[in-house]
Amino acid sequence: MTVPADPDAQEYVTWVNSLPLAVEFGISCVEATRGGTRMTLTKSPIAANPNGAIHGGIVSALIDHAMGATAMTVMPPRTAAVTATLNIDYLAPAVLPLTFDTTVVRHSRALVFVQTRVRRGERLVDVATGTFVALDNYLLDPAEATGDLPGYYFTPPPVAAASDA
Repeated sequence: MTVPADPDAQEYVTWVNSLPLAVEFGISCVEATRGGTRMTLTKSPIAANPNGAIHGGIVSALIDHAMGATAMTVMPPRTAAVTATLNIDYLAPAVLPLTFDTTVVRHSRALVFVQTRVRRGERLVDVATGTFVALDNYLLDPAEATGDLPGYYFTPPPVAAASDA
């Protein structure tokens, strides 16, 4: 899967990269469109396994992060993505560097179905599917900002549809 670059999505990419898991684990969103993201991981947040791979639980957390951020690209403003299901097929050791290509497969107002394909170069190492529930009126409108709340408390900027980019 190729996520087309959207020059207007830089604000969204910046928002995703400010999320606590992105900061703490080092995953970086590099491209975003409505219904798709590409993220990269070049350094492990913890020591690698004896085989040089990232622990499967860490990979799971990174996939969940990528899916949630991608699900939010198709949700209305102020709506948060909450994980309902997460299924992962671990196909090969997740040795760095890794690319996480995530797409929305289908969505309604209440549910978003997402798929992530994790690769090391051309090698597919993980395939995951997830379902996210839309939690309405959860995030704050930036116009309502008071105090020193972090930016991720607020609704992210919109991204264009791939066909609009």
